[in-house]
Amino acid sequence: MTSAAKGKRKKVVIVASDGSGKSGLQLSRSILELFGVSDVVLRPHPKVTRVERIQQIVREAHSLGASVVYTFRSRSHRDLMNDMTMEHGIAAVDLSGPIIDMFSKWLHAEPTHKPSHEESDRRFHARDFLDKHEDGQNPEGLPDADAIIVGPSRTMKTPTCRELASVHFMLVANVPLTTTELPLQLFLVPKHKVFVFVMSSAERLARYRTKRGQNGRLGSQYLDVNLIAQELNRARRLAEKNGWTIIDVAGQAPEELATEIIEILQSRNGCSE
Repeated sequence: MTSAAKGKRKKVVIVASDGSGKSGLQLSRSILELFGVSDVVLRPHPKVTRVERIQQIVREAHSLGASVVYTFRSRSHRDLMNDMTMEHGIAAVDLSGPIIDMFSKWLHAEPTHKPSHEESDRRFHARDFLDKHEDGQNPEGLPDADAIIVGPSRTMKTPTCRELASVHFMLVANVPLTTTELPLQLFLVPKHKVFVFVMSSAERLARYRTKRGQNGRLGSQYLDVNLIAQELNRARRLAEKNGWTIIDVAGQAPEELATEIIEILQSRNGCSE
């Protein structure tokens, strides 16, 4: 990478939370709009409940030169994040601490919220739907999905679906692109609900398959760069032909991909969140 390319690297804001992190993302996005900047990436880290995750986030922020916005119910987690970011000279802000402390003193109580029965039911329903529609299973149920992810093997379909189901309670399914025909039901789904995951580089996907493919599927064809390039081209052609949204997953985490899908659906009034 040239020095000019390095200079153009986008700034990153890490949004960490022990919940979904949606409030932190929304507030950060609103504040950034005041500065009129478009080259800042919001990188969500939801469900941060372990000290090890906080330590990993701080290391990531330090290596990226990122800032950190965080919301934790636990005072010890807030204190740890505050101490570690200060120690490493990382710009950080605690969105939840001051207001939690104020209400704790006012109410003479500590926060003890647990998911309501409605939240638990929604999460269970979303996870159950994904289990039944993972990897192209039960295609007759595809029209009931909030979003469907299509793509070649090892393009982050499953972890992104899990994020959407477990954190955002969405009904999601994924359909692998293989040599077999795609299910007819996929073409009957409104086009704005279908997302095609690709990578810009066949070589990168081959490397990813090599690292992640510990399931007995590795073979010369599975890792052949020319064949992978054909898979990716087929995915793009299908998306363009059917009006489906193409997302390049290279370098993105499942949380980021899930957020991008939700934002696209919201912009098209295709999602109730």
